[in-house]
Amino acid sequence: MFCKSCIYLVCPLCISETHNGHGLVTIREGYEILIGKLKTRGKIMGTNINELEKRKEEVKDVDRTELSNFENTMKKIKDQNVRLKKEVDQYTKKLETELIKKWKDVHQCTETEEKEVSLLIESLASKKLEVDDIIQSNDGKRVFEDGLGLVQTIEEKITPPGTKFDSIPIFLPGQITPYNIGSLENISTKGDIKIIKQFDTEISDGEQFICKALQRALSRDSQKTSHPIQVPVHNPDDINEIFDTISYDKGASVIRMLREFLGKEKFMDGITSYLQQYKYGNAVTVDLWSALSKKSGNTVDVKAVMDTWTLQMGYPVVSVKKSGNKFILTQERFLSDGSATTNLDESPFGYKWHIPFRYTVLYKDGSNSTGMVWLHKGSGELYDNVKQSSTKLITLQLEGTNSTGMVWLHKGSAEISVTKDVTLIKGNYGMYGFYRVNYEEVMWNTIIQQLQTNHTVFSPGDRSGLIDDVFNLARAGLVKHTTALDMTKYLKKEEDYAPWYSALGGLGFIRKMLQKSPAYEQFKTYTLNLVKPIQTSLTWNDSGEPLQKYLRSNLLSEVIMLGDSDATKKGRQLYDDWMIKNTSIPPNLKTAVYTAGIKYGEWSEWKYMLKKYNTSITPSNKDRYLSTLGETRDSIVINRLLHMALNEDMIKHQDLYKVMRAVTKNPSGQLLAWRFVQQNWEKLLQWYGDVSFTLPEFVKSTTSSFSTEFDYKEVEEFFKKVDSGPAKRAVSTALENIRTNINWLKSHEDEVKTWLQKNV
Repeated sequence: MFCKSCIYLVCPLCISETHNGHGLVTIREGYEILIGKLKTRGKIMGTNINELEKRKEEVKDVDRTELSNFENTMKKIKDQNVRLKKEVDQYTKKLETELIKKWKDVHQCTETEEKEVSLLIESLASKKLEVDDIIQSNDGKRVFEDGLGLVQTIEEKITPPGTKFDSIPIFLPGQITPYNIGSLENISTKGDIKIIKQFDTEISDGEQFICKALQRALSRDSQKTSHPIQVPVHNPDDINEIFDTISYDKGASVIRMLREFLGKEKFMDGITSYLQQYKYGNAVTVDLWSALSKKSGNTVDVKAVMDTWTLQMGYPVVSVKKSGNKFILTQERFLSDGSATTNLDESPFGYKWHIPFRYTVLYKDGSNSTGMVWLHKGSGELYDNVKQSSTKLITLQLEGTNSTGMVWLHKGSAEISVTKDVTLIKGNYGMYGFYRVNYEEVMWNTIIQQLQTNHTVFSPGDRSGLIDDVFNLARAGLVKHTTALDMTKYLKKEEDYAPWYSALGGLGFIRKMLQKSPAYEQFKTYTLNLVKPIQTSLTWNDSGEPLQKYLRSNLLSEVIMLGDSDATKKGRQLYDDWMIKNTSIPPNLKTAVYTAGIKYGEWSEWKYMLKKYNTSITPSNKDRYLSTLGETRDSIVINRLLHMALNEDMIKHQDLYKVMRAVTKNPSGQLLAWRFVQQNWEKLLQWYGDVSFTLPEFVKSTTSSFSTEFDYKEVEEFFKKVDSGPAKRAVSTALENIRTNINWLKSHEDEVKTWLQKNV
């Protein structure tokens, strides 16, 4: 007999109770049942074979296309080689002609000048005889009549020669790149690299600088594996590694802070003096500090202040506490991993800084005055609205409706005394300081309430700073995550670029941590609801001021990444129109549209993007196409892209980091990217061992989402077995990041889950 329930032959004599109640039929009927199932399975296999045959043909098409691209590229290279040789010969002849002409011009000038100088010598020799004769004559009349005329004649004749020669443009066979203060680097004879970087003549005070330089540097410098701006180097790998976010973004930020407390005019005078003094010589950092101190009238010891920012890594968090009518300020080193400890002996200054604390206070009626105070003894008090002057405390009162001021924390503490009607204080006013500010919980709640009532009392930059501070303080365990998330509620009214940039960054970290958590969907829902008002207001019309366009691009990319149905549908429609009808996409919408097409599209959309990458001749477009290719959710396609990047005929080695950056931001590609790095490390080390940022970028990006002990041990063990080359510091940073992620999940995941349950 045949059991239809178990799909099994059974003996009618020894049948067990297992088959009680089952459908038993004859063997013939069982045979027909199995034949039917096999036919169905055969059809499915046939369908799969057809699909695989289609895929095989598509692969062949890609191979043929790539072969054609390869042959065309080789032909272009050969043609280009011939053309370049011809152009080089032509250009060389042109240079020779120009050089000969310029030499003739110079030589003609020198010959003319030589003749004039010879005539001048003869004239002066003749005049000298007359002078000697007058002197020896002792004739007063000749002295006053003839002598005066000779003096005037000689002075007129000794006009410095060379005017014509100086006016001749001197030809330089190689053109020197434009001078830029921002790339001034000096190497001292002791082997230390003295970095004086990124103080362009116009340091940006705008929202872009706050978001993309200041906050990025604060993030990197909050790790124990950071390094000072000025670092002693011992081998070439060390040199490559220190030219990073700390050197550039922190360097720019502390110089911007310096300019603010010195004043722009004195700062620029000091820079001008420094460049004039050392323009043809060697200089070290102390020379810059000296020039700036002199231009400040020696009221500020710039070296003493700036040494605490350039010679020790990290930065402080200034804690503000209310006590009666005083705000008490204290400082300590800020570390993103709240469980980490600081060894004060590691720093020459014990991890204390000279801090120019700029602030604003808000009164109950919304208005107040402006002031600035300097505390030169490490502690002191600012009495609001009271003019004072002494050797220890100088207060400057100015008219105005915003109450701002500055106090110095000279590696100690300070107090700010205010009147009773002050409702709140906002530290690091204007976001010029390279530090974070923390408040007591009740003060944070007051700030949050103010943002919800009228957020415009703070500038967009200050709102951005508040958001960035509260999220990073929460990560470090210095404030509750509920405080940070409560602050985001006001964002439904926010319309400015910088606050949204910082908010998306803070929320993005939590999103990354919750990717494998059941709370992830709730978090997505909360974020999409938060963004909806501004998303609706901005529309898909690529118009407005530059920052508004950047905001639109960022927000649309974010909601598409989170799977917003309306935005995804619109983005795919624009992508299809571009692919099928060759319709142009507005420049600031391209990132969002490309993401929608690749992330939620099919193989055909991906192939089209690859084709655009291969055929485009515009570097910016090629970069955008290449980065977007890594956003697909198909792991097979991601692997294909990664292995294409090993073939320089398909993707230049210098562009591999763009592929890796895109793939590692993609949840479907994070682990694949790490495996790729493991499997190809020796090859990558060979290609990028002399490049300062590529290998460190690979290490940090491929491990950024790791959050388990297994991840930590795997990364640690792998780099024990291989030569990490210029990525040694990056490996330490990556391990620190993983440990921070592990600790965050242990300490904060449940808190965030509970908040989401109450607010979604």
